[in-house]
Amino acid sequence: MPPKRNETSKGLPAFTFSPTKPKDSEIEIAVATPPKSPEKPIDAPSKVSDTEADLHGAVQKASEGNTITTDLKRMNNTATVYELCSGYEPPTIEELFDLVKEVTNALRQQKTSGEPLKIKEKVIEQLVYINHRLQDFQDSFPASSMNSHLDRIERKLNTITEASTTSLQEIKDTTTNVENTWAQITATNAATTTTKSTTQAKWREHNEALKKQCEPYQLALTTTNNEARETLGDMHAREITKCCQNLIDTTTTETPKLNRMNKITNGIRLQCKSPEDAQILSTVNWNGAFESLTTYKPKYGIVVHGVPVTEIDALQTNATTTQEWEEVNGGIKLGTIKPLRCKSRANRIPSAHQSIVVFIDDPHAADKCIKLSFFIDSEHNKAEKYAPQLHITQCYKCYEYGHRATHCKQKEKCGHCTAESYKTEECKSTEHTCCRCKGSHQAWFLKCSERTSESQRLAVLRAETPPYFTSG
Repeated sequence: MPPKRNETSKGLPAFTFSPTKPKDSEIEIAVATPPKSPEKPIDAPSKVSDTEADLHGAVQKASEGNTITTDLKRMNNTATVYELCSGYEPPTIEELFDLVKEVTNALRQQKTSGEPLKIKEKVIEQLVYINHRLQDFQDSFPASSMNSHLDRIERKLNTITEASTTSLQEIKDTTTNVENTWAQITATNAATTTTKSTTQAKWREHNEALKKQCEPYQLALTTTNNEARETLGDMHAREITKCCQNLIDTTTTETPKLNRMNKITNGIRLQCKSPEDAQILSTVNWNGAFESLTTYKPKYGIVVHGVPVTEIDALQTNATTTQEWEEVNGGIKLGTIKPLRCKSRANRIPSAHQSIVVFIDDPHAADKCIKLSFFIDSEHNKAEKYAPQLHITQCYKCYEYGHRATHCKQKEKCGHCTAESYKTEECKSTEHTCCRCKGSHQAWFLKCSERTSESQRLAVLRAETPPYFTSG
């Protein structure tokens, strides 16, 4: 590698190619009067472009009236070649290697002495340096990398071309006045409705997961007093929060602060800043704030199947029936007992047996009944976990799934024709339109595609839900 070139010293004469074509046997270099040799040695060039410019000028002056070889003409100015030659393509790295090699060999074959010999050696030294720089440039860009890069560019261009073709075809199909068949229209509506139904199902699952995360921070307070319910319904949330906070400050030593409050059906729900605060507030006597207001304790329901109707009727007439059931089931404390269905279906013969829901305060006692069955009059009856949220529920006000009409906050719709201006029983239309799938049937049709999708979703949730209330 030659030493670094001093940018302030110029020790090379200028060379030019002669426009006159030399004879075949004539190969010589005409050297102009050389300048005074520099005192300092010429350093290696810092840039390839500077070296090529100096070499280009040196060859132009040295070959005035003559040429070295035909290939030396390729070292003329690139801009001039672009102007004179149409369709010019830049040389490749391999072509530059061959060119520098030929020029170097041509110079070494020239027999010179004295001062021209020194100039020839310096030019050869510059050519060798250019060869090294070209080799470094080629090593920094391996052929495999360049080929893979070109392949990626080609794939992207093909993708763009295909996308453009597809877009043009879609535009053409859209602008073409072709009437869709009834099957195509129905398929489009079904796809749109299915997407909406899937989105609503995911939204319900998201709300259920969020509800479970917020449970440790919340405390529900309920009351059975009608006057207290009306009072809570008329008061502003800010006033209720102030009353509850005053009771907390006077009855607790830790005095936790309430975060917020919202009203529920039979009372209020307090939002605490930590699960520890919610645990402290569960021990407060809330009767001091509002009459009969107590901490809500969850009930664990079990569904008992195959109960004789006579035993269910005995619950209403005989007060000792509940005590008998408690004794035969290991002395567990039973809460509210009610039929699974409040009303029997129309045009249906009453059955001799019916399912009931039994609520128990202790989750472990409820799990025991599920595992060992529930005993009534010395007979064991199959029991399972009561989870109404895992069974299909349809609102008969807006006809959406997942809630009942008593808790619905949406506009009422007609179940026959989806109109919002009148109720279902006031509809006089002879044509039916489903509020869910837009099909030609009523909103509660058992074979509705939306009802089928909701049933399948709930079936998956039931399979994933544990059958017991506790892990034991």
